[in-house]
Amino acid sequence: MEVHTAQIGRELQPVLIIDDAAPAADALKQQAVSQCVELFENGLYPGLRARTMDMYNGFLIDIINKAIVLTGCDLPAISQGESYFSMVTKSPGELLPMQRVPHFDQPKPDEIAVVHYLCGPEHGGTAFYRHRRTGFEYIDESRQREYLPALNQDLQRHPPAQDYIHSSTPLFERIYSVNARFNRLIAYRCSSLHSGDIRAGFRPVMDPFQGRFTATAFLRP
Repeated sequence: MEVHTAQIGRELQPVLIIDDAAPAADALKQQAVSQCVELFENGLYPGLRARTMDMYNGFLIDIINKAIVLTGCDLPAISQGESYFSMVTKSPGELLPMQRVPHFDQPKPDEIAVVHYLCGPEHGGTAFYRHRRTGFEYIDESRQREYLPALNQDLQRHPPAQDYIHSSTPLFERIYSVNARFNRLIAYRCSSLHSGDIRAGFRPVMDPFQGRFTATAFLRP
C-alpha cells in the first residue's frame, strides 16, 4: 500500500490517494462481478450500480482511517456509510445536462466520497473543478443558495457539450485530476466539485472486466 495526499485548488481541498489498496484486488473484483445481480440506476450516476458485500464497507472505513492518521490528511475519521459497485454505461448522447458538468455529492464537508478503481487507466480517473462564475471549488449548505441559481443560469446561456466533461469549459476550470489505476483508491470531501474524467468519444462497454468498473462509497463520521 502506498499513500499520497494533495491539497487542491485555491480552497485547498484535501484528496487522499491510496495505491495497491486491496490486498487481493483481482479476487475482490471477481467476487464483486459474481454478486452484482440486483442492478439499479441511482441519482445522476451515468450507469448501473449494485450494493457491495458487507465486509467491503468495513475494509474502506479501516483503510481510510489508517491513511488519514498516517498522513495527517484533513479529512474526518469515518465510521459508517454506503458503498456500491458501479459501471458507466451511458453513451455521451444519453447524458442529461447535469451529467455533463461537475457535481458535488452532498453539501457536507464532513462526509467523504470514495472511488476505488477496479479498471485500468484507459477508462479515465477523476477530475476536480472550480465554477468560474462563483469561484467555488466546493459547495456546502451556505453556498448552495448562490451556486445552484448561478449554475442554472449558466446552463441556459452556455449549454454544455453533449459529452462527458474531460477538460476546462466556459463554465468550469479543471484544477486537479487523478488518473485511474487498477486498485487505486481516492477519497475526498463530498462537497468538492468533481466529475469522472472520461475521455472524449467514450463508448460504454457492458462487460465489467472490460468497462469502467469501480466501487464508490459515501462515508460519514
